[in-house]
Amino acid sequence: MMKKALRLSLAGVGLLVTIAPLQAALPYICKPAVKATGEDNTHALAEKRARINWRTQVIDQYGTAFLKHRAGISDGCTQGFEPRWRCTYRAKPCKDPAPGNSNVPVIKSPGIGTIR
Repeated sequence: MMKKALRLSLAGVGLLVTIAPLQAALPYICKPAVKATGEDNTHALAEKRARINWRTQVIDQYGTAFLKHRAGISDGCTQGFEPRWRCTYRAKPCKDPAPGNSNVPVIKSPGIGTIR
């Protein structure tokens, strides 16, 4: 009886190990790139504001499911006259193909911190 229970539990673990890589291998579902700009008194804050504006545009166009991003790049920053910085950010909004994934992802940006 004990051996049968052990075999069943091992079979269950094997099934989970088999299913997990299949879900991880599914490609993300992405939309066309979204471009957003941000302005502020410092370079770092203007970059952060551009990413926040990107998130706002993505939520307005596609909903919170598409907040993961692929191929995100900063299109650069310029300093204006007031001394204000203007930065542009562009990325493809994507969503996780796994069913039931309702977690809002975190976007981590080097040098800027975490944007939720």
